[in-house]
Amino acid sequence: MRIDVRGSHGGSDGGYRRWIESHVRQAFARVDRRIERIAVHLSDVHGPRGGIDKRCVVHVCLERGLETVVQERDADIRVLLDRVIGRSRRVVNRLGALRLRRSHAARPAHAWPP
Repeated sequence: MRIDVRGSHGGSDGGYRRWIESHVRQAFARVDRRIERIAVHLSDVHGPRGGIDKRCVVHVCLERGLETVVQERDADIRVLLDRVIGRSRRVVNRLGALRLRRSHAARPAHAWPP
């Protein structure tokens, strides 16, 4: 799983970037073999004016070309990241469960002898 963090997120050093990458790795640890790439893009919509203006977009590229994009806005960057990563994880889990149901439905329950 490759993680790409971009955008302005309040930290001039790599501290925020490392925190975000570890948070993403922990959140997707159970399904990381199905994920090819995760892109996290953070931006400050209104600049220094404040308010609910921080935006986070998480783009998850799964195996077999499946993709999901989740975005949110909030004033607190940590709350925002927790919420967006949690929503992304739930979507990926649902896609995995859907894939398993379809593969089980394609197989006959039991085969009758010819």
